[in-house]
Amino acid sequence: MTAYSLGRWYRVFVFFLTAWFGVGITLVILYLVTTSESIPRRAFFVVWAVLVILGLRWYLFEYAYDLRFDNEWLYWKSPLRSGRTSLQDLRLVRARWGTDGFIESSDGRRIRVLVQKGFTRFSSRLADQCPGLQVRIGWVTRVLEWLPGSTVFRG
Repeated sequence: MTAYSLGRWYRVFVFFLTAWFGVGITLVILYLVTTSESIPRRAFFVVWAVLVILGLRWYLFEYAYDLRFDNEWLYWKSPLRSGRTSLQDLRLVRARWGTDGFIESSDGRRIRVLVQKGFTRFSSRLADQCPGLQVRIGWVTRVLEWLPGSTVFRG
């Protein structure tokens, strides 16, 4: 099975980041309930809390940190969600805007991926397995491949 995984340290990082911002959101809510502040200051705190919650949602539910495929399925995991997609249904792999990438299926659903060193090789192997798959890799991802250090690709 071919794999692309950000590993245990990514999961630990997301856990502590979630805990840290969870405490921050709780403190902001307690502050807003117990004190009398001006409307602009209250609006700032509410907007901050909403943006943090939306950002955490992306990292907990949307971004896959582990991708694996065999002859039939592509398996993916995010910290609080996982799934699988048939290799025949895959249509596009794209890495753009820095380290943001996605794998799109024919029904339009996307698996978002945090692109790191090794994603280009994983995408190439995936394209070898799925002949009609388009792979579009941006320049930032190509630069990541040249940087020294270990890769998260296993295959």
